[in-house]
Amino acid sequence: MVAAQRLPRLAATAILLYFLVYAGQGVLGGFNQDDLMNMYRGFMRSWSELLFDHVAIWKFSPTYRPFGALFYKAVYEVFGFTPAPFRVVCMAALLVNLALLYRFAETVAGSRFTGTLAALLLTFHGGMFWLYYGSGLCYDVFCFTWYFAALVLYVRVRGKGRLPGAGATLLWTLFYVLALNSKEMAVSLPVVTLGYELLFHPPAKWTPAAVVRWMGNEGRTALLGGALTAVYIFGRVLSPEVVGNAAYAPVLTLARFLENGRHYWGEFFFRPAGTLPAWMAVLATVAVVAGTIVGSRAARLGALLFFVAPLPMIFIVPRGLDGMYIPLAGLALMLAAGAATVGQRLRLRPVAVFVAVLALVAGVQWGRRVRHEPHRQEGDYLWEVYRQINGNFPVVGPKTRILWVRDPFPEYGWGSHFLTRLAYGERDIEVVRIDKVMPAPTPARLAEFDLYWWYEKGRLTAIPTGRVRRECLAQPDGCGPGEPLE
Repeated sequence: MVAAQRLPRLAATAILLYFLVYAGQGVLGGFNQDDLMNMYRGFMRSWSELLFDHVAIWKFSPTYRPFGALFYKAVYEVFGFTPAPFRVVCMAALLVNLALLYRFAETVAGSRFTGTLAALLLTFHGGMFWLYYGSGLCYDVFCFTWYFAALVLYVRVRGKGRLPGAGATLLWTLFYVLALNSKEMAVSLPVVTLGYELLFHPPAKWTPAAVVRWMGNEGRTALLGGALTAVYIFGRVLSPEVVGNAAYAPVLTLARFLENGRHYWGEFFFRPAGTLPAWMAVLATVAVVAGTIVGSRAARLGALLFFVAPLPMIFIVPRGLDGMYIPLAGLALMLAAGAATVGQRLRLRPVAVFVAVLALVAGVQWGRRVRHEPHRQEGDYLWEVYRQINGNFPVVGPKTRILWVRDPFPEYGWGSHFLTRLAYGERDIEVVRIDKVMPAPTPARLAEFDLYWWYEKGRLTAIPTGRVRRECLAQPDGCGPGEPLE
């Protein structure tokens, strides 16, 4: 029989091995176009500007999500333009997140076993592939980190029968602001915090006076968070730069809510987009609601997190299941609490329940493990272009003007711009694709450039200055050397 004191260590080891076997190849992921854009945004902001962006939640930030930009800038400036350090940091953060979920679930359920099962259930899901493989999902990863750091801090203080003091409240606020600066999903934190109080420390009486007193004591941290949320939403989320983007414009209708709910349940059950029968989505939702009614307080808190956290995304254009990372932690807590209760009532040994759950989830996810080979083409292609930029043109002078005549990324308007700037680490060079020359691609304007670059069949070459055919201006993919400019 496994000694009770050894079970947590063995379970942690099993979870780590499960993560490495199923998601470990994510450390081999390369850069993609989103990484270029995200890294460039961080690169172009000074350290002081980025730090101010974190404080100024009342206004739009050019980086959109400043903590992600801080991550890109810090790793880029320390390690340069190489993907491995970015992937190592993200993978390490995912493991930290499992530890935070364990601690949160253990505290609210009063059971290390429930915490272990919750961490196990969230260790890997094949529907969140890019969470493990691409650094562009760092925003979701870090939002989870700070979100649950705040929750763990709060519930551990409250679990000791105390209200958060000034120091704990300040630290909770710092974690919340960092979560907001990681991704918009964080706005649900004050609601979940208030939900915890209602479930675990409700008002002694439900008279208006008693509720007001309760809100001024038990509810004060949630009220502070609510005030920060209001400032953040009106200043940053509802800024013209965000609401003017169709991808983030909410459609506040029941139809959109039901449609997106079906979409995300389909992603959860590995069904192709739009193929999950509506009745299955309804049944899954009803099952969660039923678990809320009959479950423990910890299960109800998990259900609250599951239903409340998606609200910032449920009315906009649907994303992948990666965007449901925080809500799925709530589902993991709910299922873990239920499994622990069933195991206890059936008098099953905890190790037997853990092994059974591990075998179940590992079996379901086996064919969906992260594999590097099928998804590395974009990263390899981008890296080859970068290698040739540095190899063929290792040095460019200050204020060099570079014109991409034939672009290696014709489908991305700014990919070559971002990559060239990052390859040299220069802010004051000019990099333009020929179809984006401003104010107009006249012969005089084109003659102002110092280098004319041409990428074709995997080779980067320089076109002699002044020999760009005039007719190339009408071609979306550029043109090659030809007649002198007229």
